[in-house]
Order: sequence, then C-alpha cells, then structure tokens
Amino acid sequence: MSKTRSPGNSETRVERVKLTDFRGVTGSLEMSFVKPKQGPVSTIIYGENGTGKSSAVDAVEWACQGSVGRSAKFDARSRPWLINAASSRESCSVEVALTDGTTVSRNALRNEEGGLDITAAQNRPEFSHSPMSLKRADILSFLDAAPERRGAIFMNHHFPGEDGRPATISEHESESADVVIAAKTRVRRAATVVAALVEVEPPHDMGQVRLMLNNDVYRGLAPRHRGHANLPRKLQEPANELVESLEALDAAKRRHRQVSQLSNRATQRARRTHEILGNVSDWLTLSFRTVTGAGHVEEVVAEAGRLGPMSLEIEVRVSRDLQGPPQRMLSEGYQDLIALLYFLAVARAAGAHGQAKVLILDDVLQSVDAGIRVRLMQLVLEEFSDWQLIVTVHDRLWREQLHSIFQLSGHMVKHVEIRGWSFGALPKVSYDAVDPNIATELENALTGGDAATVCGVAGRVLEQIADTLSWTLAISVQRRRGDRYTLEDLWPGVRKALSKTALHETVREVDTWRHLRNMVGAHYNSWATGAAWSDAENFGLAVLVLLEKVRCSSCGQWVESMGKSLRCRCGHLEV
Repeated sequence: MSKTRSPGNSETRVERVKLTDFRGVTGSLEMSFVKPKQGPVSTIIYGENGTGKSSAVDAVEWACQGSVGRSAKFDARSRPWLINAASSRESCSVEVALTDGTTVSRNALRNEEGGLDITAAQNRPEFSHSPMSLKRADILSFLDAAPERRGAIFMNHHFPGEDGRPATISEHESESADVVIAAKTRVRRAATVVAALVEVEPPHDMGQVRLMLNNDVYRGLAPRHRGHANLPRKLQEPANELVESLEALDAAKRRHRQVSQLSNRATQRARRTHEILGNVSDWLTLSFRTVTGAGHVEEVVAEAGRLGPMSLEIEVRVSRDLQGPPQRMLSEGYQDLIALLYFLAVARAAGAHGQAKVLILDDVLQSVDAGIRVRLMQLVLEEFSDWQLIVTVHDRLWREQLHSIFQLSGHMVKHVEIRGWSFGALPKVSYDAVDPNIATELENALTGGDAATVCGVAGRVLEQIADTLSWTLAISVQRRRGDRYTLEDLWPGVRKALSKTALHETVREVDTWRHLRNMVGAHYNSWATGAAWSDAENFGLAVLVLLEKVRCSSCGQWVESMGKSLRCRCGHLEV
C-alpha cells in the first residue's frame, strides 16, 4: 500500500453529539462519548428498537459527512427524511464536537416546495475518504448491486486527490450508468428466451450473446441482410427483441462514454482509490477464514476497476476448478460476512490515508450468526484497536457479550442506554448502566431470607454465566430465531465443558439445585411459596461459587480457552 497520505487528521475523534428535532428525536438530545480523565472512547449504545439509537449515530454521520445511510439526497420519498415528524418546527439541526476543539454542524429547513434547504460548513477532509457508518441495509445491498456499479457505494466519500478535494460521481454519469445496466438486463432476458428456442446454453456475457445470435440464430448471415432472413415463426419475434435490445445497449454505452468524459476527474480518482486499496484479497481471505474457520474456502478475490472505473467484482474460490460469486458459493450468512469485511477493508485503507478513525456499526452484527459475530467483533477490536468504535445494539445479552469482548481486548468502552421513547417525547439517556459486579445482587438476596428472590436472582446470574461462557469457551449452541437463547439452550454445553475441568464438583452442585430457577424463581406454582430456605440458599451459594471461579475478581474478565487450561487475560484466575 502506498505510504502517501492524503490531507486529513486521522487522530480526530468524536466527543459529543447534539441533535434537535432530527429523525426520530423530538426536541434536543445530547450524547457524550467521553470518559472522565480518558477523553473520547469507544461506545456501546443500547436501546430497544425505535428508541432513537440510529437517530443519534445518523446525526454524527450527517454532521461529519453530509449523508445518512449512504444517501446525501433527502427530497425523494424513498430517501431518509431529516426533520422529526412529530416536531412543530420546520427545521432540524445537529452539532458534533471534535477533539481538535472544533464543532461541525448542519441544519435543514423545509422550503416552500416541500423540499429541504441544507446549510453546512465546508466538509472536513478527514471525513471525506470513506463511509464512517455501516448499517444492515448496506450489507444487504452490497452484493446485490451490479458489479459494474458496486464500487459507487463508496464514491460519495472518496480518497481526495493532490488538491485535497474529494471526487464525486455526477448525477448524469450515475443515471447513464444505470441506463447501461438496465439495457444489459434486457439483453440477458431476451437472450435467455432465444437460447431456449435454439437449444443452447444461455450466454453469460455480451460477447457470447452476439456469438449466439450470429452462429445459432442467423447462421453467419451479415447484420445488413438479417432483416430479410426467414426465421421460424416462434423464433422471429424473440430474435427481433434481442437485436433491438443489443442496439439499445450500444446506444446506452455511447451515451455513457460521452458523459464519463465530462466527469473524467471522478474517473481518475476512482482509479486512484483502487490503487490505494491495493490487493485486499489476502486480508479478506485471512479474515474470512479466521472468523468462520471455513477451511474449504481457499481464497476470496476482490477485483476493482476491471469492468469500468466504478466496478467491483468479488469471487470465492473453493478449489482450482470451482470458483464463483459469493451468491453461488456461500450461505447467506457468509455472504453478509464478506460484504461486511470488504467495508472494513475500505475503512482500514482510509484510516491509513488520513481518514478520522471513527467507525459506526449500527446494529449491523445483530443478524449475523451468534458464534460468528463474536469472532468478528474480536477481529474488529484487533484490527481497529486504535479506532473509536460506536456500536448500537438492541439485545441486552449481546450488549453484555460486547462488554466482555471489549474488556478481554483491553479496549476502553463507555455504555450509553436510551429508553422511554414515544412519538413526540424525548427519550432518556443514561451512562455506564452495565454493572461490572454481578455478584452484588445475589449476595444481597442471600442475606434477605426470601427463597423466591434468591432463586430468581441466582437463575439470572447463572444465565449470564452460561451466556458468556458459551462463547469464551466456544461451545456448540444450536441457532435459534432472533438469537434469543435461554438457560436451557446454553447450560448443557457449558456444563459439559466445565465438567472436564477441576470445576466438575462445583458444576454438579449447581446442577443439583438448578431446577429451582424455574420452579421457584421464574414461574408461579402452589408450593413455590413454601420452598425450603435451605434449598434456595444452596442454589444461590452454588451459583456464587461458580461465578467466583470463572470470572476474575482482579480484572473482571471471564475465563476462556487457552491451551490446556481456562484462564482470564490477566492470568490471575486459572482453571
């Protein structure tokens, strides 16, 4: 990779954001990403769906990059709208404070035509290189996009040239490229019909289409004489449709070349982007195999610029003779992973060339397979160890997992929780709500003398133990819809793993009393109120002992598989 750096300051971080009547937030909401005495840190934003998490990170993206969800156009009905629907005002604003002491802000005002008038300061070069926010929609659309246009996903943010100005694709060029893609689609459809009639395999590219038309339809007849050809009746109309489609494609390509010449600067910058990214195939392959353990995948190949300045092709090679696009070679989950990894590859390259090292992952990992998302997040924290990561989640167990993953990596993290949202009401924001000492509540319950309380609290603590150890020990868990696992899903695998260690007696003691979690602590039944205190106390104490033996009191980290033993990262606790 070239060591020439573009203008920008990769040390810039985000300190706070303030949004007023923006997206899902009515009124003014502020959120801080600063820890006292430590400055800006990575942040986990937790809240149920619809509470305003995405609005907060959208505000950061809009202030810094002028876009929301990869779109910088807000007038069309299909594009994101900026002004809160419940607000009585006709405007919205966002402000983002940065570590260099400056503030970037944007305002939008509804105009008389029903559109938006947007005012903003000049774009900062450190936020102009690549997208800083990644959403689930980006993953879904990435591989579905035509290879000829896939690279354009990154082109609204672009590695600047020597003058420091980012390149963009003109609307005319974008529209003409879309016309070419539509014309190719029409040709492929017509060619498939003709191929079936002449009993040949459907052609894969335009060259094969023309070859089929010449050899199998018109039998070598020159194009100028084909109007007088006597074709079978059932073939005549489809052949005419194919010829007209090819002519329309040629016209669209000529138009696109003319428009592209007018935006040659963007084309040159696109080529420079390909050069800066270099060959990311090695990193994609290694990262994919690390996260999935899929040894049958020999290589993930990403080739940019072969079909055109905006093209990006991705192929998966399983063997020397078996290679194809991810849609043909991999499951949907693995396809999503490859798309996500390519976005991360672009971010890494941008950070090396002056992009501010701030990365937003907006609930993008929630739908990824539970085991894969843990290993993927571990990879992110390793590869982006000096970045400020802002991660939104809506699942409490996943938040707790993330907290542990950040701890295990030694990556400083702050917690933000958003709750209490309703249409037209401002949500509430609280900080660092995750209690690192989960034993406190159980210890307090054991001194209270109520059996049902002890069983309920002990059951919740045991569920957290099982949930965390299920991934630190890499046990096998059958996938469930929504990744919402219960103790009954997680405990058997954890019990099996721990029973092979010196903790086998502790595990057996927990298992002896575990039935009290459901029979007394979680559900009503007639005899629960008369449950013996001694049984509940035994259950609570067994869970407390297990917790002390799998979670380090020194560093607060959980044991994980390391060679032939289980150890925490600081080495103070070993099983």
